Amino acid sequence: MSIIFRNYKEDDYESTTELMRQLSKAYQVEFDEAKWKKASRLRYFSPDSRGQTLVAENKETGEVIGMGFISAKLESTGLYVGYLNDFTIRKEYSGRGIGGEMALKAIEILESWKVNRIRINILMAVKDYMLAIVEKFGFRPNYIVAEKIY
Repeated sequence: MSIIFRNYKEDDYESTTELMRQLSKAYQVEFDEAKWKKASRLRYFSPDSRGQTLVAENKETGEVIGMGFISAKLESTGLYVGYLNDFTIRKEYSGRGIGGEMALKAIEILESWKVNRIRINILMAVKDYMLAIVEKFGFRPNYIVAEKIY
């Protein structure tokens, strides 16, 4: 199977919504489709902007089989920081190395944007599992983020 990695298109809405449902269920986080739909316009970025949704597509079938959000932000410290968020692969494609390939593509994109570092926020509920994965790509725990939920 051949996979291509590309930017999100409006036609990807249904497929990416299903992927987010899958991710939310796996992490036991509520998925609010109304908010997701409202924000869908924001996921349609031009390739030269500093945020995009990376999509993994089966080249033979055109099926969207994975996705993740990439962004870069100038922090108050002056550091230009890249972020990887909500990366997920369809369950039936899990374990084939596609997620790793997508992560490498995302890192390549962020490096081309000349970020100083890349961060991945990890839910505490899955930290051991996720740290084992991201450490393979050179990431190390550095911050603890506390949040207040409303």
